Order: sequence, then C-alpha cells, then structure tokens
Amino acid sequence: MICSNCKHLNEETAKFCSNCGYKIEVVELVEETVSTAKYPIDFREALTIGRQIRAHFFKAMEQVVEEEIGPNTFREYFDQFYKSEFYKTFDRRTEQLAEEVYSIHSGQSSQKELEMDLLMDQHFSEFIDHFLVMYCADLHGVKLPEEILQYGKVNVETVDLRAMILDYLDFENEPDKVYTDFVNIPQSKLKNAVNSFLFAQSKERIYFICDQTIFGSCKEGFAMTAHALHWKSHFNPAQSVFYEDLDIIKREAEWLNINGLFFNVHKSINFKMLKLLKKIRSIYSTH
Repeated sequence: MICSNCKHLNEETAKFCSNCGYKIEVVELVEETVSTAKYPIDFREALTIGRQIRAHFFKAMEQVVEEEIGPNTFREYFDQFYKSEFYKTFDRRTEQLAEEVYSIHSGQSSQKELEMDLLMDQHFSEFIDHFLVMYCADLHGVKLPEEILQYGKVNVETVDLRAMILDYLDFENEPDKVYTDFVNIPQSKLKNAVNSFLFAQSKERIYFICDQTIFGSCKEGFAMTAHALHWKSHFNPAQSVFYEDLDIIKREAEWLNINGLFFNVHKSINFKMLKLLKKIRSIYSTH
C-alpha cells in the first residue's frame, strides 16, 4: 500500500502509514463488467483513475526490477524512485495518461480494453526505462547508455536495428574485443568465428563479433546479425536464437536464460543484453 501523503511503501494490510501516520485510502480495481484487461480500471470515480494507474505502474515496475535485477530488490528501487526528481515528472505524466485512458474508455471502439492496455504498456515501459537509466546506476552497478531511451516507440519497419544493438551494448565503454569492420578483421579470426559459432545464413549482414577468448582466437564469443544472436561460451556448445523466436529472457543468478539456453559474458554485458533482447522481443511481438 502506497501512502498518498508521503509515498511510503506499507504492508498490504496497513490502515495507517507507518512513516507519517496518514490514513491509507484503498482503491479497489473493479470494473462495471467482467474485465479481461491487463490493467483493469474502475471508471465510476474519475478522480481515482490516476491513482489506479500509479498502482498498476508500480506493479509493472516491481516485475521488471525483480526480473532484471533479482528477487527482493524492488524496495530499494521504490525508495530511490521517490528520492529522485523523476517522480514529479511521473506524477504529471500519469495524470495526462489518465486523461488519455478515460478518452479511450469514453469512445466507441470495440477494442477499448486492448487499446488502454497497449497505451499503458507503452508508457510504463518508457517510464521504467527512463528511471533505470537515469537514476539507478548506483543500485544495479551498471551504467546504461542514455541513447537507448530513443527507442521507446520504434517498430520493425522503422528501427535501424544495427544502430540500436550497438547503442544498447555500448561497447566503447566495455573492455571486450569487438569487431564491426569485416574488411579489416584478420581473416583467421573471422574464419574461426564462422566455424565455431557464427552460423549465419548466406549474405546475412553481421553487425559485430565479440571475441571472448583469452588469446584472441575468436573461437568463443558472441555475435549479432540482422536476424539472430549467435554465441559460444567456454565448455558449452554453440547456440543461436532468431529474434523472431525470442521467448524466455531471464536473469538467472550471474547468467542469462535465453529460450532455455545458457548465455554469460560478464555483469555489464549481461545486463545490457537482457535489456536489448527484451526490446527486440517487444518489437517483433508487435510486428
């Protein structure tokens, strides 16, 4: 339960805020009819729509934080949220979102719930990404590049996939050896990568190869092309996942679970790759 006075996070059964003593108002998310909405809203009291949207947002944020950072980490991020300047902007934009949601609800569309869900999904994703990128580097220990915020509303037809991938992974601020120029790359390294793990289709554009070997042979590492992620970790077989087939993308302890397959480079790249693959999955899922 979030105190509307001081924004303190209380236990779900709390009647009064444990921080300031303010009485906690409960907003029941009940629709006039049976709702299948992802984010159900009770429109009988228009003044509470913004508050209901905030409740849905924090549930969405909790899911993202626990998925990307780890379990039992949300409280730190929630506290950081209200210590930052972002919450003031968030409150204003939430009220604007409430007006847009109410406008859809008042319209004649037969797909109202879907349209409202998509609208809130889009805004929640942008809010969460902005907060994590701009205000949380000290919490998760990885500096995410601000450039990734420009990809909030891209789709398969409009996105420059190569630019987006390189912006997300931000190799200029990583210690890894990366090749993006395949004219000047030593041919022995390119051949080793192709024979070991980079099983790209004929004429498929390769965006980069990241060498993860100690002596620079390029027999282990990862690469991304116009259609897929290819990789080989130490003591593991080569793996590939096409972007259109992306399903499971989860942080598992110190490694990533990509469609049930093991992927691990190091903390910073793992975190950036997690964010990148979730963005690619969302782009392809709406295609």
